[in-house]
Amino acid sequence: MYKINSYGKINLSLDIINKREDGYHNIDTIMQLIDLKDILYIEENKFNNLKISCNNKEVPTDENNLVYKAWNLLKKYKENDYGLNVEIDKKIPIAAGLAGGSSNAAYFMKAINDIWKLNLSNDELKQLGKKIGADLPFFFEEGTVRAEGIGDVFSPVKNFKNINVLIVNNGYKISTEYVYKKIKPLNKNKIEKCIKTIEEGKPFKKEFYYNAMTEISAGICPQIHEIIDELYSLNASVALMSGSGSTVFALYEQEDGLNNAYNKLKNKYEFVYKTKTL
Repeated sequence: MYKINSYGKINLSLDIINKREDGYHNIDTIMQLIDLKDILYIEENKFNNLKISCNNKEVPTDENNLVYKAWNLLKKYKENDYGLNVEIDKKIPIAAGLAGGSSNAAYFMKAINDIWKLNLSNDELKQLGKKIGADLPFFFEEGTVRAEGIGDVFSPVKNFKNINVLIVNNGYKISTEYVYKKIKPLNKNKIEKCIKTIEEGKPFKKEFYYNAMTEISAGICPQIHEIIDELYSLNASVALMSGSGSTVFALYEQEDGLNNAYNKLKNKYEFVYKTKTL
């Protein structure tokens, strides 16, 4: 059996540039890998099929799971008659702006490429992943990157490792598709300033962190604003919604501040996690 870590992400800033003719939106965002993770347990079976199980009953285990979609893309490359059993130990909140499902699919693809010696390049895996979802290609980059286009055109940002992060999620699930249908391009042009603060080693200037989706998501989950305000009252350096929400993350310069906020909130909200950037 293979044990695979499947890490989540946060968006350090997110801007919506415009809507494309194909229905997608061009975005400009800084994507950051975090240590909050699911674990995939993968073993071969003799039935030439894929069987998914998960400790969270809300996660689909059929063809609607992104891991299943990844299996369908990769199985044509294999030269054996084995199938796979995949057990997902789910810790990343679902439909929460942390790309847990996309992460599972991407790390599954990387693992199977190695296990079955498919010899697909990272770029080939990235292009296959793009067919499944816009967040997948990021997980073949990792670290800290600026993502443009539909989130699949990458440029490196100075790595933002070992920053203290508090994840707060009230359990409300938000459809990314719904948010994109309601969003109007804002194009605030704050991304460059955010990148500059990171690369200059001054990453805690909250005025440069921005998420264009916040107002749409907070319209259906008002507690998002309450959580952001509460985190600032608990001395967060930066507090921001990630992706389309409803997760809010906070950056803390000092671990004592992180621990204090965690202790205050851990019994108040459904999911509260201490983690770090990778």
